[in-house]
Formats: sequence, C-alpha cells, structure tokens
Amino acid sequence: MTPCQGVKQKLLKTKIMQKISTLVGIIIIIVATAVLFGGVFTYQYLTAQKVNNQLKVKNQQKNQNNLTQNQEINIPPFSIKVLSPNGGEIFTKGEDIVVRWVSKNVEKVYIRALYYDTNGKVGIPDGKNYSFNEGQCRITYEPVFAQLGNFTIKEGNTGRCGVLEAGNIIKIEVTEYGASKNPVRDVSDSYFSITGVPSQPLITATLPNGDETWKIGETHDITWKYSNIKYVAISLQKGFGNYTSTLLAADIPASNGKFSWLIPFDVAAGNDYKIRIQGSNSVNWYQRSVIDESDSYFGIIK
Repeated sequence: MTPCQGVKQKLLKTKIMQKISTLVGIIIIIVATAVLFGGVFTYQYLTAQKVNNQLKVKNQQKNQNNLTQNQEINIPPFSIKVLSPNGGEIFTKGEDIVVRWVSKNVEKVYIRALYYDTNGKVGIPDGKNYSFNEGQCRITYEPVFAQLGNFTIKEGNTGRCGVLEAGNIIKIEVTEYGASKNPVRDVSDSYFSITGVPSQPLITATLPNGDETWKIGETHDITWKYSNIKYVAISLQKGFGNYTSTLLAADIPASNGKFSWLIPFDVAAGNDYKIRIQGSNSVNWYQRSVIDESDSYFGIIK
C-alpha cells in the first residue's frame, strides 16, 4: 500500500464514522421521544380533496408499527342556504317580500325570482308572457353583501322587470356573485305563490247591528268581517242624527274579528247607540278611511 492510498483509506473511514454517529444520534432522539410520549411515535401528512364543492382535508397519521389512522377534517364549506321564501308562502301582488338566507365564505350575492312551468322547468309559466327573461327575474340590480342575510323586495317591485307577477310555482334563487366557474347557489326548497291584484279594503260591522240590548257591567263581543285590512279602531256612537263618539279601542289586528267590551258603569243608558268600525293598513286609527257602523241602533240598560 502506498502512502497516498493509506491516507485515502483513513479519510473514508472518518466519513463513515461521522455518518454512523449522526445516524445513531437521530435514532437516540427518536427512541427518547418514543419513550417520553408513551413508546409510540407518529408522523402525519395532509391530503386535500374537493367533494361536492366542499374542501375536505384528510389527516393521515402513521406510527412506528406502520399502522395508519385517518381523521377527516371538514373545512367550512362555501355555501348559501335560502331561508325564505322557502315554500308554501302566499303573497299578494305588490306586497313587500323579504328574502332571507345564510351563507359561508361568500362575499356578495345576487337574487333571482324563478317562475316554473307545469313541467317543473324555468320558463314562461302556463303560456303567460312575462316581462322578464324566460321566467327569470334578477331582483338585485347590483350585488348585495352576503353577510346581510336579507333583502326586501319593496311592494314586489324588482326595478329590472317590474312588479313580480302572480303565479303559484315560484322559487327564489340566491347565487354567489363574481365566481367565474360553478358559483355557489341555492333555491327555495319548494314553490311559493303570488296572488293577483288585491281587492279593495272592506270592513263590515256585524255585532251589534241593531235591536240588541246590552247591560252595563256585562261583557259583549263587538264583531266584524274584513278583507285586505290589517288594523281596526272601534268607537261607540250615541245619538239620533247628531251624535257623540267615544273611542273604545285602536290598533286591533283585523284578523281577531272581535273585541270583547266590558261596558263601564259611567255609560249612560239609552237606545240610540251604534258601533262604528274604522279599518286600514295603518296603525294611525284616525287616518282610516274604510268605515262601517251598525245598520240600526241598539240599546244599553242599567
């Protein structure tokens, strides 16, 4: 062996010993970690997959026995859910309609009303010629922030395609704005309806309506029939021809259909009484223009 060859062998042995020392150090660290944490050490890696527009992350862990444990972590999805109208609601043409939704990871949305035909397809329903595009009406001219969660169609007027037409196979669609491909969207679960132009408001006093005799200190029901009215106010009138009027109650929901009146002891006896009922959609009873009263006089006795 030449002196040069001897030097090379020594250098080679030195490098091998350094690698072995490094490896032993790593093994010692791993073993120490395994002992410290219960004798089992693991490593993990993440894999991501998009399933049904949801990003799912799988956390895979392996231990020194090569046993794999899978744990699926759901990242909050990009989603929209229409809450209302969501099916079964009935609106009157020209009425306010409030669209509500919830969303996740969506910045802005736009809203459409979808009119379906009898085959369940979006289009011109039942052959009617609507003013919007093939059964679709974009309600929001500009997108709205998704986090708002609601949008009111004032008096049913969309601005783009006029007042929403009557129909009974309508859904609302809320769609992510700005997505170039596969925007997140949702539609009402089932159909809602819009009825035609409402009839004129009407109120009819039904009790007392003449010839009844009520006694002071007793409770009697004042009743009425109505249509297209939200509130009523009730007054007691006394006198033939010229009369005095006393307000008994105001801002009563018209849907109640009755008001129980306890006749107070300070009411004068007489046979010249009528009930006057005023109704409208305003809570300001004195502005109500729809009026009816008892057909004839009734009496109050002591």
